[in-house]
Amino acid sequence: MITHQAIIEELKLRLRDELKLEITEDETLESSEDEDENKQKIPGWKLSQVARELKPDSFRELSREKDKHEDKKCWTGWFLGDGDGAGKYFESLKSLKPEEEAVKTKEFSREMRNWGKDLRINSKKYLQDKGRMIYAGGDDFLGVLYKPNQQIPALDCLQWFYTFKSGIWQQPQTKKISASVGFVWAGNQVPQRDVLQHCHLAESSAKSTGRDRIAFRILFNSGNSLEWVCPWWVLDDSDRQKFANKDMPILPETSQNLIESYHDRDKGKNWTHFYQDVAILESRHAFSEHSIDIALGLLDIYFGSDWKEIIGNQKNWWNRYDENELQIFTGILGDPKSFKPDKQETREMKVLRAFNNWVINLAKVGFQLTDNNGRTN
Repeated sequence: MITHQAIIEELKLRLRDELKLEITEDETLESSEDEDENKQKIPGWKLSQVARELKPDSFRELSREKDKHEDKKCWTGWFLGDGDGAGKYFESLKSLKPEEEAVKTKEFSREMRNWGKDLRINSKKYLQDKGRMIYAGGDDFLGVLYKPNQQIPALDCLQWFYTFKSGIWQQPQTKKISASVGFVWAGNQVPQRDVLQHCHLAESSAKSTGRDRIAFRILFNSGNSLEWVCPWWVLDDSDRQKFANKDMPILPETSQNLIESYHDRDKGKNWTHFYQDVAILESRHAFSEHSIDIALGLLDIYFGSDWKEIIGNQKNWWNRYDENELQIFTGILGDPKSFKPDKQETREMKVLRAFNNWVINLAKVGFQLTDNNGRTN
């Protein structure tokens, strides 16, 4: 069972194993750095404080166990995330002189601590009265999007993530690593342990499909789920412009992100048209593992030629790495090495199927998250 205390125990393992940080039980220690071992020491009492903040009864205004006499229960948005490739970043520092490596390591630790402090101080500005976010130490964080005593629209949650990377993760200063997030839009009758488990699964999807991205998962009361994973630059204009300025992949200029650019056949914002078209095409087995023509056609119809060109350009499908294997561009389909041929499918067939599924899942998840009225049942 996943509890607030279990999350802290897992966090301790991550801090020790991935970020090489030391947990100390010294109650007088605020924070320090060991000059001999270049290790930042994290006081154990701070993790205990995080555990108290995660304790379910601390979320009184969010309690999902409503009084039996209350009819209305609300869907809520939960997210879990952490930094990408911290281990690889530290490994890349080994090519430096020892004193330079020590300086860079301390800079990284200080950078993440400053982010945690900034998040605490400016939480109201960042959350915009949409919920609560907790910095769990290291490069880990979690949060919930909701409104006390009323339903928060799913669209509000989706739009909040439009500027998450540039407006929250990269504040107050640009990070040396990116972040991956798993977001779950959870039904009002889903047990809390299942919500947290799906947050972990969604975060794992964001990691396994190429990092530096967000996985949106819809978790219905029945236990069924839908998921769509996309790089941050698909949503975050500032992140997309950063790549365009570096002349990395081919990214035509567009004034709107992918979701904002959506228009139905009547030039409105009703995702039902896109959703129904995909459902009908799936029922007729129209999506082929040998072609992406139908998927590209749907992108052109519902998102316009600019986004069709962006998404359809194979240069934008794949992650790119520097000489230290650090990720410098995030592709829609992720790491090309993850698409290996087997006895059933060639590499090309797997790639085309993944692209088709990306568009199919965009329709299904987008339909669920763009409902302006939210979900109440």
